Amino acid sequence: MLGVNSASSPARYGPDYTPKMVAAIAACTGAISRLYARMCVSSVASAWTRRAAWSGYARALQLQSAEIDEIDVFSWGCGLQIPGRPLRSTNLDLFDSFEAWREELAKPDPLAWRDALPTLISEPAAAIEHPALIRALDQVRQHARADGSILPWLGLPFALRDIGLTSTPIARRSG
Repeated sequence: MLGVNSASSPARYGPDYTPKMVAAIAACTGAISRLYARMCVSSVASAWTRRAAWSGYARALQLQSAEIDEIDVFSWGCGLQIPGRPLRSTNLDLFDSFEAWREELAKPDPLAWRDALPTLISEPAAAIEHPALIRALDQVRQHARADGSILPWLGLPFALRDIGLTSTPIARRSG
């Protein structure tokens, strides 16, 4: 049952389900669902998914402590240098994982990404009692603890798909 986990329990899974936390989880889940539904029927789905991929990649870099702004990823993606923006460092390729990730997003095989996860990532039996969003975020959390690269953060669209919040990765490039 939700909310009965004690803070001292070694088998604890998920957050404390305070009313504020439950409302936040519900709001976030609803926002993901609405966004996904709109993206699926949008006449500008191709452009939207390209932008979502760039935004997601920028956030993943930021979560790995890369000092980069979203606009820098957009300018890289468009192949444009924005006046007044500093040139990117040439000793580190921040975008080396982007193409492989974009290709993974486009694959129709729903197991391809999951099969590449480290085997130590698992879902305890108690997880089924928790909201899908919490289970997806926990998958990313476990992956981030096992892999210090950008890949765990790039896995969120796949985790949302794997847990059933979307039927394809939300940043999937259409067409």
